[in-house]
Amino acid sequence: MRVLLAYTSLHASHGGPPLVVARVAEVLSNAGATVALLTADDSGSQPSPLKVPRVRYFSGGIATAIEEFGRPDVIHDHSLWIPHHHAIANFAAARRIPLVVSPLGSLQPQALKIKALRKRAAWFLYQRRNLNKAQLIHAASQLELDAIRLLGLTPPVTLIPHGIDLPEPIAKATQGKRTALFLGRIHPVKGLPMLIAAWAKVKPENWLLRIIGPDEDRHQAVVERAVRQARLEDTVSFRGPIAGTAKAATLRDADLFILPSYTENFGVAVAEALAAEVPVITTTGTPWHELDSRGCGWCTAPDETPLASTLSRATALPATVLSEMGRKGREWMAADFSWDRIVERYLDAYAGLLRSRA
Repeated sequence: MRVLLAYTSLHASHGGPPLVVARVAEVLSNAGATVALLTADDSGSQPSPLKVPRVRYFSGGIATAIEEFGRPDVIHDHSLWIPHHHAIANFAAARRIPLVVSPLGSLQPQALKIKALRKRAAWFLYQRRNLNKAQLIHAASQLELDAIRLLGLTPPVTLIPHGIDLPEPIAKATQGKRTALFLGRIHPVKGLPMLIAAWAKVKPENWLLRIIGPDEDRHQAVVERAVRQARLEDTVSFRGPIAGTAKAATLRDADLFILPSYTENFGVAVAEALAAEVPVITTTGTPWHELDSRGCGWCTAPDETPLASTLSRATALPATVLSEMGRKGREWMAADFSWDRIVERYLDAYAGLLRSRA
């Protein structure tokens, strides 16, 4: 099977989605597919730690990439709204190549409120029509699937969660201050000012809060101002994006992971934290509602007061209890989110499209 994947960029400033798309390319290739990945910017032609030798990478126009790669059996495009994805939808329709679209959370109600006027115009001008040209829409969670179905689109929607890699388990250090970690894009949708307000209410003793990730829309200045106003400079720190061994070490050393997002279609960072045996606090705006019942975290309303209450309970727990919660989280990830299981679901979805065209 020949599969062309497409995404906006492989640059780290785009947060988790490039990691997901690059990993999908890798596992499909490992499973025997012939895979290419096309980006809208120059990152497809630049050196990157995300690149896999067996996968071919292209930048820019889809016609040029197809000319070199050859006709794919399936095109799987990720994300929406920019001319790159508009061109891909038209190309696939004109050449009758089955098209799969992964919105990656961009059709969530909260996401549609960001730059709402521009998106509403794009929706009526081309975006709805482009999505209806697809043969299949991919949702990464039930939350995302429900949001997509409410839009009344005609293609079927399939649910395939993102996969997760399990790092080698390593004993955590137990000396010194304990660490709560946010790792992701510093963006308004992530709820970081709310987290700072909740942290200021609790001020957990002997805990530090680390906020790590790329700054988007200059939002880090807003969060830093909230830290200063709450006089939390001694306990809250910031760092830019990290990857590879530095990211793995940061997750390993955390005692608690916090994703206070107002909305997420999946929340790869949550899965990564659980795989690293770190219990998680997140919100009901994400699809991780099973954290409480699985005994590996808390899912609370995206509001300052319930978040503060949850923080108070979590940071008061002994390290041994948090460690046991982390172990349960890793077991969940191994059972339901391993890439070996997920890649088969991708291949089955693609094969179903090809059978329907035969």
